[in-house]
Amino acid sequence: MDGLFSPEASPGSLLLATILAATLIPLSSEVALFTVLQLNQDLLWPAIGIATLGNTPGGLTVCVVRACFRLRLHRRHAEVASAPKAQ
Repeated sequence: MDGLFSPEASPGSLLLATILAATLIPLSSEVALFTVLQLNQDLLWPAIGIATLGNTPGGLTVCVVRACFRLRLHRRHAEVASAPKAQ
């Protein structure tokens, strides 16, 4: 774990952690941000920018998955509704 949270790897680790935290994986991106800021106190605004860049596509991924699920559910419901009923 030393390499993952080393001062040189911190921005990349933060980006990875925020992307994962914003998807279906239950992680806390705030912990990753706090850890990076503890290692690199001079990276306040870049770290916030990186966390924002990571959370945005992660959140959009959840929206796309939800939209695909709803579309599939709607199609399945339409198939069942239009199927001929057995007599």
